[in-house]
Amino acid sequence: MQIVPLSAVPSQNFAATLGGQAVEVSLYVLGAGLAQAMYMDLIADGEPIYTARIVRAYSGLPDNAPPFMLVGARYLGFEGDFLFLDTQATATNPAEDPEPAGLGARWQLMYFSLADLQAAGLVAIPTPPPVIVSLGITTLGGVQITTESGAPIVTGGGYG
Repeated sequence: MQIVPLSAVPSQNFAATLGGQAVEVSLYVLGAGLAQAMYMDLIADGEPIYTARIVRAYSGLPDNAPPFMLVGARYLGFEGDFLFLDTQATATNPAEDPEPAGLGARWQLMYFSLADLQAAGLVAIPTPPPVIVSLGITTLGGVQITTESGAPIVTGGGYG
């Protein structure tokens, strides 16, 4: 887990290497009054992962529903996840969403690598499906390796 340094300003962009990925983050405020909120864009290795994602803050990690920004979206290709932590939240003072004046102090942006998430039991460790091959002899004496469905992987040999 890493705390990403932020400035207490309403709009900021930064680049970092997180989990071996070249990451670009933009934080900005949209709206006014009660409709005002902070948003985040995330680009990793030159590919947009999300744009205009509303930012919410939490007081910690609940056991059953991790409040990450990419929950259920690993298919987007980003390794790891982000969480905004409200450091002043308590049992009697619930977390509030981030405001520019408190970024980097009260509200901290935390990056969790895939290994961090796996160690905390928040993400299952992926196991690759087994590859089943069969060896068969072709009529020319070569060896053919095929997948379970029979598609050739490597064909070798033959006389001639």
